Amino acid sequence: MWEADGRPYGQAELYWHRACERIEDETCSAYPPTQSGEHRS
Repeated sequence: MWEADGRPYGQAELYWHRACERIEDETCSAYPPTQSGEHRS
């Protein structure tokens, strides 16, 4: 994201936090995993 925005000077840490939040949001939205009805043993 930072590179796509032209590497704005002094903003790397802000972009780092935004990226962490995005990853966390994507991870949380994927859980709990959907159940397919199949059981593994």
